[in-house]
Parts: sequence; C-alpha cells; structure tokens
Amino acid sequence: MANTTPHHDLSSKLENLPYDIKYLILESISDYDTLVRFSKLSRAFYNIFREHRRALFQHFMFDEASEYMEESYLLACLGGRLTSGTMTVAELDNLYQCYADSLSLTAFERPWYYTEVLRGGAKMRAKISESHKGIKEHCEQFLRKELKPKMKLRPIKEDGTDYDELPPTDSERRRVMQGLYKIWLLLKFHHVRVADPTEFAPANRNVGTPSYPLRADVARYLKLWDYWDLKVVQVLLPIFWNDMKAKYDKRGENLIREALCNHEGDRQDDYTYFTLFLNTTLHLYFPHTGLRWINTSSNEIEIQQHIRSISEYLSDKKNRAHFESLGDFTGIAYIYFQQVHGSPFDENGFPGPEAFDDVPLKRLCRPGRAMDEYRSQGLEGKRRFLKSLNHASLAQADLQSCMWDDWRLESWGYLIPNFTSSLTGDPTGPSTAAIEYQLESFEL
Repeated sequence: MANTTPHHDLSSKLENLPYDIKYLILESISDYDTLVRFSKLSRAFYNIFREHRRALFQHFMFDEASEYMEESYLLACLGGRLTSGTMTVAELDNLYQCYADSLSLTAFERPWYYTEVLRGGAKMRAKISESHKGIKEHCEQFLRKELKPKMKLRPIKEDGTDYDELPPTDSERRRVMQGLYKIWLLLKFHHVRVADPTEFAPANRNVGTPSYPLRADVARYLKLWDYWDLKVVQVLLPIFWNDMKAKYDKRGENLIREALCNHEGDRQDDYTYFTLFLNTTLHLYFPHTGLRWINTSSNEIEIQQHIRSISEYLSDKKNRAHFESLGDFTGIAYIYFQQVHGSPFDENGFPGPEAFDDVPLKRLCRPGRAMDEYRSQGLEGKRRFLKSLNHASLAQADLQSCMWDDWRLESWGYLIPNFTSSLTGDPTGPSTAAIEYQLESFEL
C-alpha cells in the first residue's frame, strides 16, 4: 500500500477540480507573490497562471486600487474631461461635493462614479488597474530611494557600516500611495480648463493673483484631508521636480529646448522650457508613463518619442497658451498649502486644520532642538510649530518623518516636540475662540 501525505492528498484533490474552479482559487489569492509561489506547486495551476497571467495581474491591481476608490474611481471615470475638456463652475462644484460626500462616514449614498465603474465592466477595470500600476511604480521607487533617516541621530556603528533598514510596512506604503493619488487629483483639477474661471477667485477671497493663478476650487480639496496626510503630499511633490530636472539636465535639455522652440517666436530660458515640459508631462502622462522619462533605464529613442509627443501636443496654440498660463504645479501647490494653512506669524491668515488642538504631534525633531522658538508658548506654540511645517528644509525637524511608522522613527532617535506654557509649566495656552471664529467665517 503506497504511503500518502496530507500535502499529497490535498494536491491531488486540487488537481482534480474543474478548470473554472482552479481559476477562481488563483483569483482569490490576495497577494501576487503568494499567487506565483502557489502556482509553482502544481503543473495544472501553473499552466492556468501562465495562460491568464495578464488578467490575474490586472485583477490584483484593480483590487488594490479599490482601497483608494474615492480618488482612483473618480479619476478613471472623468478621464479625458480632466485632460482636454472644459468644465463649468457648477460642474466642478458638483464633483467636489460628490467627492466630499464619499469621504464622509455619514454619507447615505455612494457617489455616482462607483456605479460608473460597475457599468464600465472589464474596460473600466483595465483602465483603473493600469493607472494603479503606475501609482504603485512611483510608490516603490520613492520607498527604495527615501527609506532612511534624513537626520543622523543614531550613533555610528562600530564597524563603520550603515544600518540595514527594515522593509516598508503596509501602513507606510499605504501613506505614500494615498499621497500620490491625492497629488494626481490636485494636478488634474489644477489643470482643468474652466469655462468661467473668475468665479473661483473673486478679489475679496484673496485666492488668486496674476503671478500665481490659484483657484479656490482646488484649494478646498486640501481642507478635506487630515493634516498629516496633507504633509505626505507636500513631501512627495518635490520628487517630480527633482527627478525630472536631473534627467532634463543630463540627457534632455537640448532636445527639449529644440523641440519646444519650434512652436514659438521668441526663445525662452531653460527654466521656462523645463517648467512647460514638466507640467505637460505630469498632466498627460502621470501616473501611467511618467517613470519612463524619470528612470535612468529609458533609452534615447524613448526620450525622443516622449519629447516629440509633448511637442506635438503643445503645437496647438490653445494648449500652449493654457499650460504657459498655469505656471509650475509643484511650486504652486506649496502656495495652495499656504493659502489653506496660513503663515505661522500671520495672525490674519486662514488657520486651517493645523490650528486645532487635536492634531497629534509626531516624531520629527532632533534631540535637544525641539523647536526652542515655540517650545515655551503652550498651545499657541504648537499651532505656530504646525503652521511652520510648510517646507521640507527645516533645520530642527524632518518633515518627511510623517511618512514613516512611529516605531521606525523611535529607532532612528526622533523625538516628539513638547510645548509647555512659560507661566504654568503645563501644555496649555490661549483660547482658540478667535481662530475658530476665523475658520467659520472663511469660505472657499
């Protein structure tokens, strides 16, 4: 009598299942790496996996994208309208309210775009999956490059080698993914053509200026998001500028200048060329193929084709004029944040959510340098400190630490800032009544 093991019996039973059931089993595995390992345990399952690898991968991407469905579904359904269409103030207001309702736990109805995804079938799922794949590639590249302490707080190891960081956790990866989706949303609404744009920036609202055409319809999205979630967006934005500028300086400067100057009379400086190129690339290609320009693996033919595509798009005078009027998105986004959060020393500035006392503090300070400027001001010091975090180049703090889990920051030696009243010695401060009054009276 042959000896059998439980593992052998299970494999035999699985092998004898109908083809469709085998496929459903593969589709039910929630992790792609696990799917690959499981498929290799059985010839029958592996053959199914090889035959349907693309569909299974798309299924995983769609499931992952559904974790961010408020943004991923909305952007997929709007698609071309946000890329080349014109929208009225009323339409943008309706979209904003729909998105805001989707973030509310008390919403009674699902937004219309959830239904549109269901109606769209396989074509819509493929669209969402492809976009999520691009977001994920950006996320993984950022984690590979940036998972390390910015401030050297830990003692040097005796052997002189660097510390081996543990891989990013699911929560850290999710923060980056959410931030990238929010950037995509802001980018699209910032670039959309508005039929009646002056309605969004009347003079008494102090939202737009000729130099920086800020729009209140874009700034209001920032108010929907958690304070630290918004800080993640601020940290992520410079990567597009820095990474693309490095490639522009190294391999594309002459090509871009030559291609874009064919569609204008006056020659412009390199900064203007790059800003135009960056904005158009982000608008048309993020998150799908933007990495083809950023990655060092892209060859000369790919670079030339990418530049040619953008040049052809900008050959249309209306497209060109629209993008030239928008300015640099990555820089303007910081001004949006300033409009929403206010300056730490501007008492009349709109205070935003960071002025509220329930914003939790995180580990992002050097030992012994926990914001001496604000430390003895109690709650007011905390408010000023949080307002000051509008730029990543702070000497006493590392804004990027908002990306990482607390246990990791603690292992790096990062501290939570402490604010106490100089009079009482406990973390109290002035009343927030005046600030709350400003918040209630301000409307976007």
